[in-house]
Amino acid sequence: MCVTEALIAARVSDRLHWQAFHRFFSRAKWNPDRLGQTLFGLLRTLLAGRWIEVAIDDTVCGKRGMHVFGASMHVDAVTSTRRRKNLVRGHCWVQLVVVVNVPWSKRPWAIPVLSRLYRGKKEAGADYCTKSKLGREMFDLFLTWVGPEVRVRLLLDSGYMGRTMLRGLPSERVTVFGAIKTNAALYRAPAPQGKGQRRGRRRKKGQRLPTPAKMHHDRRRAWEKVAIHAGARVQEKSILSLKAQWYGVLGERVNHVVLIREDEEKLRVVLCTDPNLGEQAIVEQGARRWPIEVWNRDVKQLFGFADSPAWSEQAVLRTAPWVALLSGILVVWFHRVYQRGMQVTLPQRPWYYWKEDLSFADLLRAAQETLRGVEVQTWTQAVVQQRPEVFEGTTEKKNAVGYRRTEGLEKAKAA
Repeated sequence: MCVTEALIAARVSDRLHWQAFHRFFSRAKWNPDRLGQTLFGLLRTLLAGRWIEVAIDDTVCGKRGMHVFGASMHVDAVTSTRRRKNLVRGHCWVQLVVVVNVPWSKRPWAIPVLSRLYRGKKEAGADYCTKSKLGREMFDLFLTWVGPEVRVRLLLDSGYMGRTMLRGLPSERVTVFGAIKTNAALYRAPAPQGKGQRRGRRRKKGQRLPTPAKMHHDRRRAWEKVAIHAGARVQEKSILSLKAQWYGVLGERVNHVVLIREDEEKLRVVLCTDPNLGEQAIVEQGARRWPIEVWNRDVKQLFGFADSPAWSEQAVLRTAPWVALLSGILVVWFHRVYQRGMQVTLPQRPWYYWKEDLSFADLLRAAQETLRGVEVQTWTQAVVQQRPEVFEGTTEKKNAVGYRRTEGLEKAKAA
């Protein structure tokens, strides 16, 4: 997988010219999982800490047509509310992303490396597989890419905090940070059984605790206010910390549960499988799952993730994962040319004069400017055919196809 291919897609992506890629996607013999492993290898320069942060979530892409493979009815989380669930027909993609810090932005970024298509029960039939099972399959595959000495922090939404996803994870390597529902059944840790107590097997769980929803309105509990660093902002939150078992899901393991009071009505609950980690660190780590939501918005609005009219099985299973990988390669490419001194001027907007960080739109604009003047179709064919002379050739050939070599292109080649 080559950075040049990402730049080609970025150059074409005012909206990706899908028809130019469909024949390649449906006939080429390439494995998205292997390409994801290659992309993860390119992320080594951004993984400086002892931990690797991984988030799993899903997103819905609306599709039309009765013959589109894998299309079924899904809840649209963007337009739905608590009282009303809006359904949309289309594809639901379960994504595994690596969360990284970059020097040119204050917020963490999500880099997608694995994708799976979730198909509804009626459409999939005997091949039906839940979202949690797909997420667990991707995470088990991801663990084979990293050494046994590397620790992984898994960031999950409440929809993936269940037995299928959590049971059997290697606790010595994986620490889970996830949101749980406010009616979760929590228990105290069982007291150690001493001498002189009744016979029989020891207790596996302690006394049942009130649900987090009841603790929310219990004024007798000692809520404390702490300063939470969420991205570039510092917010003051009221939290309640306790050690508890989530026996129905995690068995006898003692976890650290933190209740976060947003207001008198809204409550968030974050569970961490490491009981020795502080409550402030748990809240901040749990908030680092949000970059995957930002990525979902950016690739749909700016990169055409949901725009492909592909309908055959091979094209559907390859096109969207390929676009997701290209968005990650684009971030890696920009990070490399940024380290080599590439400067991106921020757009001057009177209604957004305080903008300092670079966004995905800025990265995409930088790639488009780098490839401006390149004849895309000729370059695409040469890259697919792995012909190195696409960057060489005489001046006459370059002028004939409108090829213009820029300083940015030289940096892109070097990256």
